[in-house]
Amino acid sequence: MNPVTYLRRRLADLSLNRKFVVLCVLLACGVVTLSVIAARMQYLDLLDARQDRVRTQVDMGMNVLRHYAAEAASGALTREQAQAEARIALAQMHANDGVDYFFVLGPDLHMVVHPSKQGQDMHGEVDANGFEPYTAMQEAAKAGGGFTTYLTSKPGAEGDFAKVTYSALLDDWQWTLAMGVYIDDVQAEALAFTGVLTVAGAALIAIIAGLCWVIARLIARPVRAATAAAESIAAGRMDVDLEGESRDEVGRLLESMRQMRARLQAVIAAQVELQHRHEAGEISYRIDASAFAGAYAEMAEKANDLAAGHIAVQTQVADLAQRYAVGDLSEDMPELPGEKAALTEAMRTTKRNLAAINDEIQRLAGAAARGDFGARGDEGRYDYAFRDMVAALNALMQEADAGLTDVGRVMSAIAEGDLTRRVDRAYQGAFGRLAADANRTAEQLTGIVRGIKGSVDSINTASGEIASGNQDLSGRTEEQAASLEETASSMEELTSTVRQNAENARQANQLAQGAGEVAVNGGRVVEEVVTTMGAISES
Repeated sequence: MNPVTYLRRRLADLSLNRKFVVLCVLLACGVVTLSVIAARMQYLDLLDARQDRVRTQVDMGMNVLRHYAAEAASGALTREQAQAEARIALAQMHANDGVDYFFVLGPDLHMVVHPSKQGQDMHGEVDANGFEPYTAMQEAAKAGGGFTTYLTSKPGAEGDFAKVTYSALLDDWQWTLAMGVYIDDVQAEALAFTGVLTVAGAALIAIIAGLCWVIARLIARPVRAATAAAESIAAGRMDVDLEGESRDEVGRLLESMRQMRARLQAVIAAQVELQHRHEAGEISYRIDASAFAGAYAEMAEKANDLAAGHIAVQTQVADLAQRYAVGDLSEDMPELPGEKAALTEAMRTTKRNLAAINDEIQRLAGAAARGDFGARGDEGRYDYAFRDMVAALNALMQEADAGLTDVGRVMSAIAEGDLTRRVDRAYQGAFGRLAADANRTAEQLTGIVRGIKGSVDSINTASGEIASGNQDLSGRTEEQAASLEETASSMEELTSTVRQNAENARQANQLAQGAGEVAVNGGRVVEEVVTTMGAISES
């Protein structure tokens, strides 16, 4: 990553307080750097100024020496007198409170003028670094004048100090006039200036840091409030405090957030009202999108479209469910997109299950209509109410099959002449009544047969008595014989009646529901038997 981009990103991630701290540190570094540069420049300027002043003073001293050399040349003074007065004059000339002074080297490097070394031979004189400064001064003077830097002692102080000396040559006497300046004096002045700069810079840094702190608080506090408000609004809390008194950018930001909150609250209230109205049954209610602007209006319109879409689907499902409820399975649910496809599948499943249960009912009903009560529905194919429905149909078929089987068994036994069979199981409703009728029919037939049997026994007894009477009355008249023939005819009629009763018993299975009529017929036969027996008795 580009270092500039990396640094910009790191700075962008810092909080406002840290950014101001970084700014203060940079400003402090800038002030310190400027102070150091200014102190260095001041030192160099002071050094140059002192060197220029030393050179000027050497030039002034050269003028003094030239004056006396001119006096000697004119004869006003002898050479010795002129040099003596020149030495006196130079010894009295000082600068920088006596710290800077003139000294003169003769052509043989003997010290001609010096506060403490006058008369000394300076040949081979070296400083702490092994440098021969006086030889260098004489050479610089002969070269037209120049500066020489070296280490030397300082009046009133111990140790060696760096000194810069300017030297010039008086050609008439071959004297080397020199004056120097101690560098530590220049440095002291520069340090004093640096101290002033440092104090001023520290004060400036303190002022800047204070201003940064105040500005940071003035900016950071409302920005934090705005950030917290934005986070609260983003989390759905609209009761956050957005009060602010400033009219700067942050104040305008808070004002904009207040307006945004008000618009969001209005949109939310409209959506809540839409929900309440629809829950109350007012599904035609829509949000007034014209009351909003921009994205908020679009949001309201989308909410209306969403509600309309859901209502349309619900209406479509309701209409189709209504059709299915009345048995109209001709329509299918249209294919819906996305997760709405679950509605399509649900309605298709509903139709499929209704059709299946309808087919099951029709199949069982058809089997019952054909007299096949052994058919059963597949309960395992269905769940819940549909399974209960099929189970109920199966129970109905089973109950009908069992009831009809029991009744048929009794009626078949009756048809075979077995009047001892009965329906033992207790049935409810119509099946109970049918079983009771079948049992009552069997009992009635049993009673009839018992009556017939008693009648036959009576007839047999009467026939014996008639036979005895016939033997006693053999001599009666033909009219009595005709009576006997009539009696025999009545017996044949009785026999025919018994056969008819047997035939009726065979048909009892088909005439279960007409059991009363059979009973009536049995009574009629009994009446006929009684009538015949009466006729026989009368004969």
